[in-house]
Amino acid sequence: MRRFDWMMLLVLMVGCSGSSDRKLPSPIISEDGASVTVFPDYIAIVVPGYELTCFTNSILSIQTAAGWQPLEDFIMQPHYLDDKFKFVVGMCDLVGCGKIDHTHPLAVNLPLYEYVGERKHLSDLTGGIEMLPAYRTVYPTQLVKIDVPYFLDVACTQQQTYTATMDLSQ
Repeated sequence: MRRFDWMMLLVLMVGCSGSSDRKLPSPIISEDGASVTVFPDYIAIVVPGYELTCFTNSILSIQTAAGWQPLEDFIMQPHYLDDKFKFVVGMCDLVGCGKIDHTHPLAVNLPLYEYVGERKHLSDLTGGIEMLPAYRTVYPTQLVKIDVPYFLDVACTQQQTYTATMDLSQ
């Protein structure tokens, strides 16, 4: 090999070995077998049970001076986000009772959205002014609480709520 080829090979090997040192986030495992893992773009929650797909609404709240303030991880209606209009329409075609495990965890998406009020919007349909909810993007870096509904049985009839508190500043 020529000198340039050896240098390229060395750079590739060093680059690959350096990137392989990255560790995956470690789950926080509780006494009841539940685990919470914080990734850069979502929080995965695994509880021993089942979820009713399309209806699981996990709530993540941040601690403020006034108490726990819930944040949204998905907004399924027309709204303003960071002063920009967003038209979102979501739907679910199939509702089922599915097992929660490490390959199919419950998830809270990051970043989150804080409700800040309403904003006037000119309706395309009516030509009138309507009020739409307004949110701002939040990347929580403090103490947060997660409340996750889940079910104990395969028929999704025995509902429970898993609650965890964690410090995202670490």
